[in-house]
Amino acid sequence: MRLTAGPSYKRALPILWSTKVRADGGLIYKSVTPLYKVDASGELVWMNDSDLFHHALERNNDGVFWVATKIEPTQIKNVNKKLFNDDAIAAVDDDGKILMNRSV
Repeated sequence: MRLTAGPSYKRALPILWSTKVRADGGLIYKSVTPLYKVDASGELVWMNDSDLFHHALERNNDGVFWVATKIEPTQIKNVNKKLFNDDAIAAVDDDGKILMNRSV
């Protein structure tokens, strides 16, 4: 995947809701979901679509990215599963692997 401007701009470059610039010029970003990492030339390094990522994306001092997610279907008992949103927080490493995912 290469992110470029031009006739296919709207298809190639989604709205970037949360973006973190890497020291090497690459980006970790999302447009709701999935979560992407591209290198400085715009080449896709990885894509993680295993969770429903939304809203915040932050990096801690250890290089772990914390991102809001949603667990579907919820594992919480005795709730209306059609109305209840099981929001969660996930820790994602620089290789796109989910280290932890917890309901909040």
